[in-house]
Amino acid sequence: MPIDKDKPSIRLTRNDKYVLKQLIGHGRISDSATAEKIGVTPQAVLKIRNKLEEAGIIEGYTPNVNYKKLGITHFR
Repeated sequence: MPIDKDKPSIRLTRNDKYVLKQLIGHGRISDSATAEKIGVTPQAVLKIRNKLEEAGIIEGYTPNVNYKKLGITHFR
């Protein structure tokens, strides 16, 4: 039977899901701020974030650029 590469391969804990939700909603939130919200240490949040990155759930962090503020209004 073939293995589905897109099938979830890890189980997320409640804290894992909360950290992921915070990163999705606020990509630049600090580990300290997230930790304070869920009552764990910043080191625990770092460990969760690393776990999510290593599992391929978080693939990167991308900035959202406001091109109008840069004076760029037309793209080629």
